[in-house]
Amino acid sequence: MKVLLCSPFSGKVGGISLWTKHMVTYFKNPDSDTDLTLVDAGRKYDIYPNMPLHERIAKGIKEYTGILKKVKQTLKTEKFDIVHLVSSASISLVKDYLILRWAENKHIPTVIHFHFGRIPQIFKDKRWELSLLKKVIGNADRIVVIDPLSYQTLLDEGYTNVSFLPNPLSPDVVKTVHDHHSTERISSKIMFAGHVIPTKGIIELVDAFGNLNAAELHILGAVTEEMKATIIKRGGDRSDKIFVSGEKNHETIIKEMLSSRIFVLPSYTEGFPNVILESMAAGCSIVSTNVGAVPEMLGIGSDKPCGIVVEPQNTEDLAAALMKLLEDSELADELAKNAVNKVTEDYHIETVTQNLKDIWKDTLKSNYENKR
Repeated sequence: MKVLLCSPFSGKVGGISLWTKHMVTYFKNPDSDTDLTLVDAGRKYDIYPNMPLHERIAKGIKEYTGILKKVKQTLKTEKFDIVHLVSSASISLVKDYLILRWAENKHIPTVIHFHFGRIPQIFKDKRWELSLLKKVIGNADRIVVIDPLSYQTLLDEGYTNVSFLPNPLSPDVVKTVHDHHSTERISSKIMFAGHVIPTKGIIELVDAFGNLNAAELHILGAVTEEMKATIIKRGGDRSDKIFVSGEKNHETIIKEMLSSRIFVLPSYTEGFPNVILESMAAGCSIVSTNVGAVPEMLGIGSDKPCGIVVEPQNTEDLAAALMKLLEDSELADELAKNAVNKVTEDYHIETVTQNLKDIWKDTLKSNYENKR
């Protein structure tokens, strides 16, 4: 099967580019029955929080024009069985729509892969993004989402050609965990990794930490001096137990997880956060928020939960969850054990890529049957 993958790969590292790296690496295997061609849709310009829409549009037009030229040229010179687009929505939906139309004109089946968790909110808000989203969905043969809430939302809206596909655990993470499995775990260590910005729940985390005794908080990730000062100020008397380390390489983050008792991600919104998979593989007990695919990833509501979730921006419940795991080592150990088992069984790259290939095959089959 020959597949054209249009997805961010270079530029700023994030969840989508990591997913793309995993797929490109996996399908390069000489034994693979899939010939994958990548058109890099990575953005070179930074998009900061609350950037005005007109600035997003201007930057998007400049970047997406180049991407569209690459896709059009590739479609003209090579033949593909299927086109797979990975989308972060917003203004990039215009690019997605054009590529889908070009593929349709060449009678190539298409998959649109929404790599974000805002679909329920987009349908709820009913703003400009929704009309673009519907146009893209209407021109794709198959829709793929990364979280159960988005999947259910699209089903409720009457779409039937929808598939749920989780992200895989990186083989690099598996290797790092294996190589450093003897790392000593510090029972009082709480860790956060990610962009150190308000929407990741950093302020609530620091405030919650102020109510904990005999613990230390390690914050890893890109951080401004202003945010660092805010963290230290809000930490008050506990600020000497808060360690803001800045951005670290991937291996260092995994090793830090291996030495942590608790991993915490109190985000306001998420899609399918790779950092949760990584902390599961590292054997952390996990506290996060009830957003995106997080409850599904942590098996919340099952007989073998892998962590605790609280509502976003609820400092009191966040503090209570952290305190519970610090005080109840038996519960923390059980959740960590469940996490390791679940991430190994459900999110192994072989499992996820086989599901992806099944989606491609089903899309080709449905497209062929519809033309008969």
